[in-house]
Amino acid sequence: MLFCLFIIFNIIYSISCTITCFNCPIDTNNFDYFITENNVPDQLNNCTTIDNVDACFMDVIWSRDPDKTKIELHARGDGRSISVDHSLVTNVEMENLNSTLIWNRGISYICSTNQCNSLTNLKRILESVTLSDSFNELEYLLRSDEPFDGNWCKFSTNYTSSDCNIAIPPMVCQECFFQGISDHGPVGLCSNCLPFDTDESFISHEVNFNMTDRTRSDHWLLECRFKDCNTYDNGNMVRQKSIADFDFTKFLDANKSSVLSSINKIMILFLIVITKLLN
Repeated sequence: MLFCLFIIFNIIYSISCTITCFNCPIDTNNFDYFITENNVPDQLNNCTTIDNVDACFMDVIWSRDPDKTKIELHARGDGRSISVDHSLVTNVEMENLNSTLIWNRGISYICSTNQCNSLTNLKRILESVTLSDSFNELEYLLRSDEPFDGNWCKFSTNYTSSDCNIAIPPMVCQECFFQGISDHGPVGLCSNCLPFDTDESFISHEVNFNMTDRTRSDHWLLECRFKDCNTYDNGNMVRQKSIADFDFTKFLDANKSSVLSSINKIMILFLIVITKLLN
């Protein structure tokens, strides 16, 4: 009897915990238009499925001039551990690379249920997320004055962290830097500099939406190269010019029925096997 129960447990465990993910390479899934909730493709190119993995991923990248969208579906792990990762990260950025402005927006979704990185879920995500920005109005923050002088950079912070060193000598600065962090507590602000040259001026706003506890955390950046460019006011303009919201209720509650259905099937299988053994 114990041996039979052990076999049953392993069968049910494999059914409930084995994850299969879609795998579609980004280099064969480029589209010459902006993909929205209204025009998600019916299928992607060169796709396969990967069995016995820990988590599934879905990445979408939008770019302009010309409008393009890239999609990648992939997986992680070998199925030996149980993952409960479930989050959506959104990001928008604009950089001045050799006097050329480059804008990108992206989302990265991670989940840990069977085939959860499907195009059906992509459509549901796009129906639940709101993304917009006016980064074109911040082009002035991306200008680059030469030769760069580290004394142009502001050094100030309202929190204590190894991520914000305000004791960097100005003579080693290669670029001024600002970052803001909002994570379930007081907003953290940091102005300092980078001791290495990235060859670009840069603004970005990233938001991590945690599906498990339905919370969000924000992180916004400014890398710049002119006098007093990394003030708190300039840095916070990056967040003010970017909107990222997610309707947890719309996305998650619609998925409850399918999850409960899977659980019910497993329980029914378990009860049937136990009943037969007892009889």
